[in-house]
Amino acid sequence: MKEHPLVRRILRGCMAIMLGVLIAWGCAAPAAQEGRILRNLTRDYYVSAFSPSWSPDGTQIAFTSGEQYSDPAILDVASGDVRTLCADGFDDVVVNGRAWVGDTIAFSSDREGSDDIWTVSTESTDWTRVTPGPAREWGASWYPGGKRILFQSDRSGAFNLWSVNADGTHLEQLTEGDFEDGDACVSPDGRTIVFKSNRSGNWDIWLRHEDGTLTNLTNDPYEDHNPSWSPDGRYVVFDSNRADTDGTLWALEVAGGELTQLTANLGYDGAPSWSPDGRWLAFESDRDNQMDIWLLELPPELIAAPATPE
Repeated sequence: MKEHPLVRRILRGCMAIMLGVLIAWGCAAPAAQEGRILRNLTRDYYVSAFSPSWSPDGTQIAFTSGEQYSDPAILDVASGDVRTLCADGFDDVVVNGRAWVGDTIAFSSDREGSDDIWTVSTESTDWTRVTPGPAREWGASWYPGGKRILFQSDRSGAFNLWSVNADGTHLEQLTEGDFEDGDACVSPDGRTIVFKSNRSGNWDIWLRHEDGTLTNLTNDPYEDHNPSWSPDGRYVVFDSNRADTDGTLWALEVAGGELTQLTANLGYDGAPSWSPDGRWLAFESDRDNQMDIWLLELPPELIAAPATPE
């Protein structure tokens, strides 16, 4: 039986926190350098925070909050103020990457009994169920322009990638096979999808091109998860255990294949999301022994061109 992606992340985070406690008791830690500014944005927030996704104007971050249940929440980056869009006993899960278009957030929810794709307005909290039915559907991410939504679904018998119009029409299957494809995000030009898959026998980062062909970007023995794009489409950023930790952040230049390590944490850093102005990464981390949303300033050589306003 497949487990919800958030459950997997919570378990990884708990294991990483336990590792951090052991390190605090005197275990040796490797030294490594990170970006210039590293800041905990939800230090004073009372519950765990996961899966950041920037607002189009870069002033706010949507994320998943909660312990027993998960709820979508909005963080004001400048003030640190947090408001929860709902807290009603259902699992509502925002994912990193492009969850936010205009004033509308796409997410998955089990509020009607099955995991479906929903949208909600951040201004009026009007809820819309996009994919009703018995299939399990997670990982909602907008296409540029906000007309279609990308997600993973088991409606074909395996977890493949699908897309649908925001009004629930024109459902299209994008990948096939008895594999698990997920953590998907559409490139800024709308032509290429980055996603993780175990179709090579290991969790790698893959691309789906406009003609439907697939490319394995990280064909190696490590586990790579939660990819998303830089606003200029030059880089894919993701988390990986390739630094002998539960998770660190990496940037991969798509054209040249150059790989750059961005964080060094003996615990877990994951689910990175690149800011629209190209200067920052928001990500989830257990660095303070709780899963929080953190902000990392990128080194000058990795600053991406700003996103084009939609």
